[in-house]
Amino acid sequence: MRRPPVLASVVVLAFLTASAVPGLLGLPDPNATDLTNQLAAPSWTGDHPLGTDGLGRDVLSRIVHGARYSCLVAAAAVGVAGALGVAAGLASGFAPRPVGAAVMRLADAALGIPIFLVALALAVARGPGIGNVVAVIGALLWAQYARVVSAEVAKVRRLSYVDASRVLGTSTWLVVLRHVLPNVSPTVLTLLASQIGSVILLEASLSFLGAGVPPPAPAWGTLVADGRDFIGTAWWISALPGAAILLVVVGLNSLADWLRERLDPRTRQPAPAAPVAAAGPVPAQDLGPAPAAGPAGDRDPLLDVAGLRVTTAGDRAIPLVDGVSLQVHRGEFVGLIGESGSGKSLTAAAIVRLLPQSLRMTAGRLRLGGSDLLALRSAGLRRLRGGLVGFVFQEHTSSLDPTATVGSHVVEVLTTHCGLSRVAARRRAVELLDRVGIPDARRRMSSYPHQFSGGMGQRVALAAALAGEPELLIADEPTTALDATVQARIIGLLAEVCATSGLAMLLITHDLGIARQACDRVLVMYAGRIVESGRTADVLERPASPYTRALLQALPDLSADRDRPLGSIEGTPPAPGTVSTGCRFAPRCPLVRPVCRDREPPLTGRAGAGQLARCWATDTGGWAA
Repeated sequence: MRRPPVLASVVVLAFLTASAVPGLLGLPDPNATDLTNQLAAPSWTGDHPLGTDGLGRDVLSRIVHGARYSCLVAAAAVGVAGALGVAAGLASGFAPRPVGAAVMRLADAALGIPIFLVALALAVARGPGIGNVVAVIGALLWAQYARVVSAEVAKVRRLSYVDASRVLGTSTWLVVLRHVLPNVSPTVLTLLASQIGSVILLEASLSFLGAGVPPPAPAWGTLVADGRDFIGTAWWISALPGAAILLVVVGLNSLADWLRERLDPRTRQPAPAAPVAAAGPVPAQDLGPAPAAGPAGDRDPLLDVAGLRVTTAGDRAIPLVDGVSLQVHRGEFVGLIGESGSGKSLTAAAIVRLLPQSLRMTAGRLRLGGSDLLALRSAGLRRLRGGLVGFVFQEHTSSLDPTATVGSHVVEVLTTHCGLSRVAARRRAVELLDRVGIPDARRRMSSYPHQFSGGMGQRVALAAALAGEPELLIADEPTTALDATVQARIIGLLAEVCATSGLAMLLITHDLGIARQACDRVLVMYAGRIVESGRTADVLERPASPYTRALLQALPDLSADRDRPLGSIEGTPPAPGTVSTGCRFAPRCPLVRPVCRDREPPLTGRAGAGQLARCWATDTGGWAA
């Protein structure tokens, strides 16, 4: 990170100090006239180092006292505009859509109003005054902040760490305060700092024209106006206040650039890391109470989903997830596998009711731990998320807030769901980070997510997910962008957590090798539908769906002939809403027949115990059975 601009800091600090306490310099009254000493030239050895104006008033005193008015007007106007704009920008992102749209249309209208002309008109109608300037600038400048904040919020709210905080049960406004506002604050504060300089220029221009701060107050614009009749004979009257304006504006802009960089923790140098040994499995002790019975002895599923359907909002509801049914029992490790875009992540988001406003969800049944998720309101969902269910997102770089330390991510869950004090929560967070394999956990509590490798970052996300002692853990592609060695460690860690804590696990992945390694059962999704399910060994050793077979054939085989091309699935998955009849895999299936295009096959039982598949060809009596 570059060092702060020293010269700019000194200049701005000097003017701010002078504006706050002008009497410190022992300068004369800025409005005291001396007609016997008019237009005295600057002289460092005389009584007037920067000379006098046409009425014999001390120019230095007037510049120093004028800083108070210019800085006061700028700070007040920018403060009003910033507060209004930030509130409007946040509301546009998190308020109901009609409210957000109305706020942005109002901002668009405000951006089209010329501030300078409105201020001039108000000065003509009501006379010049500080209140008029602050009111006009604050009332019209807010739209710029609203637009900037709205754009930043739209970007931030799509990131996984915002969803992760909501999964933890944090209310919307706490999410805004803890995660959204800190991430947009560097941009806002930078804009504030640079806008102060712009408002100083605007106020000076208004005062120059007599529409700003009224005389005899020595505003900088007024000082420049005082010297316009003497520009050829007493240049210092206008030039020196103009130089003060220039120095302050340039200094503020330089500080604004540095401030943005300083406030972003991602630009900080990582702390020296302790040597990291290969992380082993999670110790068994104290990761949560194990249930009395596992899948074999638990007749009632922990998670029970029937007929889950996710569609786009609007008159033409396009199905994205269509009729998904699944169950996960306590202590069971279930995999949801399929190509990217098959609807796996949408299914997981729908289970915890975390879909965006543009999507709609219906289900015949959606129960978790005895709770009907379809009947829960916001407060009930907040208690459920992060407590009964934990969520691990794809990449730690997007699921961990870059402006918050890794320790605060875990502490947030513990204070929200476990009722611990901050001190107790920090102690427990250190224990959790240590148990998921973070070396030197106490010291690394104060590190930021960007200072962790991918594997270590996912361990932090897992610690946060486990902090609320959930019964179900949903892991959405937890090994994305990790190398094979780290992938194996993360999957081993998840399996160890399930085994020692009795957690139920729903693992979302497109990697059949990971599913084979870790899962008790798997469900295969294609184009928003479950096409096969059953015990992992049955599905992956004796697949009954042509789609599952094609996925397995596409896996590289190190024992195969190197000259033989890798297997692939011809074509692409259908776009949502384009298949109205028949099997969705039919356009890509090597076993297709006319019946496949006319009627969609149901899920029917196959050779393996509990194995189901959706295919006419491999069904009993089919042509490829």
